[in-house]
Amino acid sequence: MKCPAVVCRRWCWIACLLCFTVFVSGCNDPGYDVSRVSGRVTLNSKPLAGATVSFQPIASPNAVNPGPGSFGRTDEQGRFSLSLVSSKKNLGAVVGKHRVTISIPGVLDREMTGKVLHDPNNLIPRKFQDGSVTFDVPETGTDQANFDLSSK
Repeated sequence: MKCPAVVCRRWCWIACLLCFTVFVSGCNDPGYDVSRVSGRVTLNSKPLAGATVSFQPIASPNAVNPGPGSFGRTDEQGRFSLSLVSSKKNLGAVVGKHRVTISIPGVLDREMTGKVLHDPNNLIPRKFQDGSVTFDVPETGTDQANFDLSSK
């Protein structure tokens, strides 16, 4: 009969080896391809700073869950880079077709009513607010996700 300490030590090694194998094999693989995506947003041919750009993957008939959406914020030059909503480390967007929305945070009248006092989204064309604009994210990624908005 084997010593219980030897048996316990053996099982500990086996458990550690199993955990390591699962970790190395990529049990966290999301099951979808992600590519880097960046671009620029302009409004009436001028950079649009402080806008939120959102990409939401569109499900296909053979993929009911297309993966998480992505978002980015434009800088002073209107440039943005997307990151997955579900992960701060994973830059980019799921490969495939996406609905694109662009919005600008409003200024709230917090003291009086808590309602939006000035809604800059009135400057954003409706098609960029309702998801009717689409963009195909290629497997190779892109730095050309550019959107030129025009307001009246």
